[in-house]
Amino acid sequence: MSHTKNTISRAGVSIALIKYWGKKNHGINIPATTSIGLTLDTLESECTIFSTPYSPDIASHTPGIYIDGSRTPLSLPPPLVQYITKLKKYKKKCVEHTCVPIAQLRIHGRSTFPHSSGFASSASGNAALAHALNTYYDLALSPRTLSALARIGSGSASRSVFGGVTLWRAGTTHAQPLAPYDYWPSLRVVALQVSARQKPHSSRIAMNICRNSSPYYSSWRSYNKQLVSGTIQALLEKDLAKLGHYVGQSYRAMHAVMLAANPSIMYLLPNTLHVLSIISELRSQGFNIWETMDAGPQVKFLCHDYQLTTILDIILSECKERGITIPYYVCALGKGARSGKVETITSVH
Repeated sequence: MSHTKNTISRAGVSIALIKYWGKKNHGINIPATTSIGLTLDTLESECTIFSTPYSPDIASHTPGIYIDGSRTPLSLPPPLVQYITKLKKYKKKCVEHTCVPIAQLRIHGRSTFPHSSGFASSASGNAALAHALNTYYDLALSPRTLSALARIGSGSASRSVFGGVTLWRAGTTHAQPLAPYDYWPSLRVVALQVSARQKPHSSRIAMNICRNSSPYYSSWRSYNKQLVSGTIQALLEKDLAKLGHYVGQSYRAMHAVMLAANPSIMYLLPNTLHVLSIISELRSQGFNIWETMDAGPQVKFLCHDYQLTTILDIILSECKERGITIPYYVCALGKGARSGKVETITSVH
């Protein structure tokens, strides 16, 4: 008798305030720099695991990984497969007649935002995948172990496993929570979709290029250490201006490392620079707004909820005057990886 068991998990993106940029030469996705992240509630990925019997008549019933309904050439990282296999044997939670081997599963993923464009889709996607595997195989992994498992697929996914504010120290295999998702109710993070195109370089490739060729890489690692303690203090004090200072220093230093690499890594687009200039002008006018960027052209900014509408109106209006339409997503701090479907989010134009 065939066995049927379907599992749905979801997780939010983790944007790094202090950047994870650079890997150790040993291990898989072991960070060379400490990162501090925020898990968001609007930008989420969903992972569904199907173990229903294979049907050759329906293409989507073929075992494999599907992203937004299309089968992809991606496969589960071999170390992740080996790790799950070891856990199954150790826990003795899964036997052949009740669970389908990983290679025979159909894994469907979707996100509420464009993937591979600088919105940390790999972080939320792999955190959702790790949670779904944990649930499907009834492994009862601790959050710390789940964080280490998610990291195998994507480094930042180690942070997306947790909600709220997270810390991932250099040289470690897992992240840790710093503050819960509801500790700063007035904080808003707005993700501006400057471009929907896929990035010219994946973060993984770009990190390796920077480590091997950028003359600023060593200095970046040292500078990163100086930003961590001040950022944690600003977060715990809920001091947005102080936090924004450290956040800005981190993303600008990271992009300087990329620009100096050989070949140079350039994610900034003309529209990116225009948005950054508007935010800088708003700050000079007294608005408490602070931007950050990951490895991509998208701009995220932090502000308080009571200034949000005014700030957005100004940014969108000035972009419209130049014929630029900027979809955006308004986020608060979100919960960690969990079971359940995500709602479809429509970006506002």
